[in-house]
Amino acid sequence: MFLLLAACVVREDHGLRRLLTWTPIARIGALSYGIYLFQQPCLGAARAVAGKIGLGHPVVGLVLGAFGVWIAAEVSFRFYESRFLRLKKRFGA
Repeated sequence: MFLLLAACVVREDHGLRRLLTWTPIARIGALSYGIYLFQQPCLGAARAVAGKIGLGHPVVGLVLGAFGVWIAAEVSFRFYESRFLRLKKRFGA
């Protein structure tokens, strides 16, 4: 696993390039910080809401939670993280 990761970092023409540059996978990469931050609150809220409306099955909570996480990560990226990414262009790195 380490060698595969090292090969992806060292060379841009590695075997996983097509997969990692595929638009849906690249978007998940852009939203990954927001997904990390919001996964627990959104999944917990979705399970609670699903239970209150009588749809307490774990799959329903997971689907609602995944949708909530995606929306929260998109909003966070668009209105918060993108501002800091623009600063990165201004200051060099």
